[in-house]
Amino acid sequence: ANEMDIDLTQSYMIGDAMADIEAGYSAGCHSIITLTGRGHEEWVKLTSAKFKVAANLSRAVDFILDDENNK
Repeated sequence: ANEMDIDLTQSYMIGDAMADIEAGYSAGCHSIITLTGRGHEEWVKLTSAKFKVAANLSRAVDFILDDENNK
């Protein structure tokens, strides 16, 4: 992030595993879990309210675009 001058607070982590969501949260990113792949099984393990849930990658992109349009 430093090398590429990326603001992680304005970045997104999308994944289908608890580890993905935790990595995004730890890095300061917005996190979105997809219910595809392992996502549905992993989602029930997550207790943090600091992430969004998307049915698939396309819906995750919709969340990001909605966030950007509402700034």
